[in-house]
Amino acid sequence: MFFRVLALFSLTGLAGFSQTQPDATLAAGRELVAALKLDQAADAAMFQQIGSDRAAALLTAVMSRGQQPSATTGEWTQLHRAVGGLIELYVAKGELFRAALFGNLQDLYYRNDEGDYTAALAAARQALDLQQRSGQAATLYICWKNVGEDLIKLGRADEGLEALYQAHRSIDDPAGSTASAIWREIVDGEISRHNLAAAHRECDAFVQQSEAAAAPQLFRGSALLARADLEMEEGHYGNAVDSVKAASEAVTGKEAELFGYEPVYERSEEHTSELQSLRH
Repeated sequence: MFFRVLALFSLTGLAGFSQTQPDATLAAGRELVAALKLDQAADAAMFQQIGSDRAAALLTAVMSRGQQPSATTGEWTQLHRAVGGLIELYVAKGELFRAALFGNLQDLYYRNDEGDYTAALAAARQALDLQQRSGQAATLYICWKNVGEDLIKLGRADEGLEALYQAHRSIDDPAGSTASAIWREIVDGEISRHNLAAAHRECDAFVQQSEAAAAPQLFRGSALLARADLEMEEGHYGNAVDSVKAASEAVTGKEAELFGYEPVYERSEEHTSELQSLRH
């Protein structure tokens, strides 16, 4: 198998095959992906024989094919193996931060393509470890966020919230859109484990920070939706509707296009809950 990969590598490097190069590159990439052991030492030796730049190109071709809307489940499997190979490749080159980026992509693909949160969690934890070892701390919150969300999806709320709190503590832009998403997840997480005192603590701090003059619109809107979540949980449906309305009014202009669907969804949920309460 390994020698077939080398043969295909040589073939796609010839100028005379330029017209069919994309197809030949993908074919060679698939051969390489099939030959991977997903063992760091074994695959590093193969990458050295092929050449790291060429190996990256072949693996990327397979990954790109797996991202296409028409990709089959078999091509998703190839995508995951290709990404695993890219992680190994950049670890072998000592580029741990780049390897961590591919680990985060692996987490994303497992979540979105297959809903496989067990595999996603393993990828997210690998990305976290690689980025910690890289010394690049500025975006470490993304890894913690991914780990937390995967744990919560797996029903491990306590561990998941601990990771989300770590993400929130380490975020580089405390008033950015990602910060607001994490903070709202924390409020909702505390609600889900019936720790309303903690939910109030986090929600009150969130809303208070959102009221600062420099707070972005999306941050303000998300804080109000977090408050609506808590008001709904406590059965204060009228207040929750008011909070959702205030959230939709707080975000204007182009940002409203990104945010607008959330208040609509929240309001429909609240009306449903209110009707259900009236029936009992």
